[in-house]
Amino acid sequence: MRKKQFVLSIIVYFILVVMSYYLSKIQGFKGFLSGAIFLPEFLETKAHLIGATMSEKNLGESFIGNIHQFSSCELQQYQASGLVHLLAISGGQIHPVNQFIGFILTYFTFFTLKKTYSFNHMMKINSVIKLISGIIVSFGLSFLYGGTGALLRTASLDFLKRIPIFSILRLRYFKFTRFLNEHTLDNALILIIFCLLFGPFGQNYSFLLSAIGACCAGLSARTVKALLTWCHKTPCHKIKKLRKITNMNIFYSTCSTIATSIFIGILFYAVNKTSFLNSCLANIVAIPLVTFLVTPLSIIALLLPLQSKLMEVNTYFLNMFLRWFHNLSLIFSDIPFGCEDIPRTTSALFSSWGLIYINILFVILFALYDLVKTNKLQNIKSSLQKAKARRA
Repeated sequence: MRKKQFVLSIIVYFILVVMSYYLSKIQGFKGFLSGAIFLPEFLETKAHLIGATMSEKNLGESFIGNIHQFSSCELQQYQASGLVHLLAISGGQIHPVNQFIGFILTYFTFFTLKKTYSFNHMMKINSVIKLISGIIVSFGLSFLYGGTGALLRTASLDFLKRIPIFSILRLRYFKFTRFLNEHTLDNALILIIFCLLFGPFGQNYSFLLSAIGACCAGLSARTVKALLTWCHKTPCHKIKKLRKITNMNIFYSTCSTIATSIFIGILFYAVNKTSFLNSCLANIVAIPLVTFLVTPLSIIALLLPLQSKLMEVNTYFLNMFLRWFHNLSLIFSDIPFGCEDIPRTTSALFSSWGLIYINILFVILFALYDLVKTNKLQNIKSSLQKAKARRA
């Protein structure tokens, strides 16, 4: 049954990629909402004004306004160090913002209404609040930053898919799709909607690379969790210090980051020659730096008035963290320090064969990730059934 579901998932995603290709050949078709998405003029102007006061001007404009004006030397450095994927605002930056806003809203709601509603009712209300805030914030940031494929991918596949209407459709028409993975069906509906609203995804590098990165991160995190669970059951894990270390969230996050870097490095080595060791070490430091320091300060910079003391303090720390990011790219790349502007070499990733390659990766990884998520749900259901049987 699982093999059949995996094969059917691959077929479904392959059909969607082919459909996306033929939609791209239709003259004038770019999605019904693609013309409404643009980088707001005030955001672009403010990003330029803030960037002009910083020593890391190009990085500042990139993270504040999603404006990329890097020199060939800088792009070579970020590519060689494996940090180029962090230059675009994507799901890695949206999720912490959503979690923070969701936490504040649910915390406020819980302590405001806890005397009025029961605990179970409050949990349902908080789940609805998280869903609505996630959709509003993710799509709001997507439209604010020009609607890149990575942002729209996060908003669609990570938040829009949680709307109950997709589960209702799946359950209603389950007799027609009983052999198809439920996650595959949900993703297929979202991808069709994405194509109609925002244009074909099969030629959108930002969307595809973001989706592949998210799948690699999810698969790596589950692999690391399984390995740690296995370690807990081994005799050597009776050592108290080892148990404390492996139970720490920071240890789990570090291992997941390393596994993701290795996974992505292996997958893209054929089209992007990057050192595994350099990429792993650079991402272990750079991902937390960008996610928890650079991105919040960049969003705060958009909200603060230009002529204020708070803006000066915010810009100072943002520029300092961006300088750390730039130094990381210098340390972990083979580009010489202080190099002159060098000709940019075209990566095989951006050739026609590279586009075919990442579409194949997209199809296989999405099908595999759907299978892994389904297995986890089945394990949870079986454990709940066993627990009920024991109580009985």
